Amino acid sequence: MSQEICECRPALQDSGRISHTERRQSQPLGKPPGRRAVGEHCNECQRHPERWGCVCSGSRYSEQAIERRSAIRGLCEPQHGAEQEAQQERHAPEEEGDGKGIGKYGGDGAPLRETLAQVGTQHPAEPCRILKYERLVESQIRSQPCDLLRRSVGRYQELRGITRRDSHQRERESGHHPEEDHGRGDTGEDVTHEGMMRHVRRASTCLAFSLLAVGCQQAERVDTVVYASGADLESADPVVTIHPMARQVQRHALFVTLLKLDSALNVQPYFAREWEWSPDRTQLRLELESTLRWHDGEPTTSADVVFTLERVRDPAAGSPRQAELAQLDGWDVHGPHEMTLRFRLPQPAMPGWLAELPLVPRHLLRGVPPHEQRRAEFGSLPVGNGPYRFVHRDRGERWMFEANEDFPQSMGGPPAGKRFVGVVVDGATTEFAGLGSGELHVAGISPGMAELVRQDPRLDLLTYPVLFTTALIFNPARPPFDDVRVRRAFDMAVDRERIIRAAFAGLALPAGGPVAPDNPLALRLEPRFDPNQANALLDAAGWTRSSGERWRSRNGVRLSVELLTVGSADNAVEQLIQDDLADIGVRMEIRQLEMGSFLSIARAPEKRFDMLITGVPGDLSLSYLAAMFDSRLAGGALDYAGYHTPGLDSAFAEARTATSEMELQKAWTTVQRILDSELPASWLIHSRGVQGVSGSLQGVHMDLRGELATLTNWTLRP
Repeated sequence: MSQEICECRPALQDSGRISHTERRQSQPLGKPPGRRAVGEHCNECQRHPERWGCVCSGSRYSEQAIERRSAIRGLCEPQHGAEQEAQQERHAPEEEGDGKGIGKYGGDGAPLRETLAQVGTQHPAEPCRILKYERLVESQIRSQPCDLLRRSVGRYQELRGITRRDSHQRERESGHHPEEDHGRGDTGEDVTHEGMMRHVRRASTCLAFSLLAVGCQQAERVDTVVYASGADLESADPVVTIHPMARQVQRHALFVTLLKLDSALNVQPYFAREWEWSPDRTQLRLELESTLRWHDGEPTTSADVVFTLERVRDPAAGSPRQAELAQLDGWDVHGPHEMTLRFRLPQPAMPGWLAELPLVPRHLLRGVPPHEQRRAEFGSLPVGNGPYRFVHRDRGERWMFEANEDFPQSMGGPPAGKRFVGVVVDGATTEFAGLGSGELHVAGISPGMAELVRQDPRLDLLTYPVLFTTALIFNPARPPFDDVRVRRAFDMAVDRERIIRAAFAGLALPAGGPVAPDNPLALRLEPRFDPNQANALLDAAGWTRSSGERWRSRNGVRLSVELLTVGSADNAVEQLIQDDLADIGVRMEIRQLEMGSFLSIARAPEKRFDMLITGVPGDLSLSYLAAMFDSRLAGGALDYAGYHTPGLDSAFAEARTATSEMELQKAWTTVQRILDSELPASWLIHSRGVQGVSGSLQGVHMDLRGELATLTNWTLRP
């Protein structure tokens, strides 16, 4: 957070509050050109190389300084350090966990306890307030430990506009990705390199003492890549998962898809070694790899493909990918490694799910009823068939994989690295300290710390586009959001540029709609920041304020709303929104929940919230919009707003039945125009990924396919 937002104005006595609900344990989890560049090898048997239907390119992101605004007062007081206080709150001892530190998993460089030895005194404190209003900040969050393997998993990483991977989700992450650290690195007291390093020393010392206390030692193994995730994986089951990071682990490590994408988003062979379209493009004949086996030794066959497709299409399973298969009419199996997919209409491009939907084992899941899929043990004890096999998981702490030495050479062969460990690390400073000490090889970096990574000769900074958007989801069935004028007023009151400058150091893009402008299917919609028009809309809706009054009211009822979030302790983005709404006379309270409670409320058939902020994991085909607003998918994992209309249903039907790229573009333009007109959600930020990578890790490339797209090429330099 830039310290340029420290300018003060008179304190407000009643401008809203932040409440924190106790965070509980999160829910369970569960390519390869080998050493060649991703996507650069082609199969000579492929009939016609095809370009993927939607290709995204990078965007320019502003890194301007933040102007001084009278609406903003300042960051947290410098007493003891806000980052230190946040670390203290999150990392006190908890009851569960085996207490093992990350030191045992290896990495180059000195262990944390030797990296920064200076001890900073820890002081209990209330959660950070980035604005100095007289707001009540009630902390009910249970303290959590501060070592890398025992930390709170309530924050669902994807809320961060700068996604860490998948970039969170809030459920990551919302999204689903819901969660994030909105630039907590800047506390307003010292944003210089020296000042930031004081915070790092505190976090590092806390972490070092944790490691010493449990007797951890620096790993002697140099073939284990350690990856920091901001949250535990939702599930290892591809049928039910929407967690962005979990999807990457499934697609690039644990399982395989029928096809895959190269770095230019061109289709490449994977489990399907050859394919051929019928002349009318309604049938796709696939020849499958005959030597691929599940990690328990069973062969992977066309029966597994059929089972996966059946389970995803079954409404009882509640798969968020159900809409993606809407045009699939059926299939014909010609043998264990040959089959034909039939489509209802000619396909203008290769269906995206062929490269995004991992296959699941029929022999292990056929006994699980579809309605029990989400609760099946497979989600936390998966058996895959990909380049890495699942080894072990400590819930809320870490998940471990090892190389599948039997992975077919035709599909890329065994991965270059021997082991891959994901650890749950909650806190930007802790992640940065882990990178600096060599205990972490890859970690998401808060925008405020990007410059520190650039200045460290041991580290590399990677930035890249991600398919992840942060949004305010309204409840249109509940006053005051049953009036589109109120929804539009809220949308126009939020200063997205300020949020990006203050919370993301310019490393994001303001959103005017649900689709990032890089996507060829995007309707170019400019963000609208107009407080005067927002005031006029609220006046027209009957929410007025008399001269000298701070808050609007109608018929004696104050205009007061509650925002649900799974954000970090400081809730930087949420507080900036709170401040913007206060300027137009809206009193907004911020209510923090742990991920499970947040998703339960968001996904409930009867919507009992006012509005929520979450990350929405996107895809190139825009099927996530259907998952959110198509009535055919009502009650699904992304049906947060419960908003379904005949106009939207008609537009989604046109998108499903499009037989040309022109028809497809027209249908999705109609969908975006309706969403822009009716505003069931206010789209805030299109994310950009920011990762710190150890200089000892080779072969890392990140792009729209995700952070783990080149995982099989990652190697550690001795």
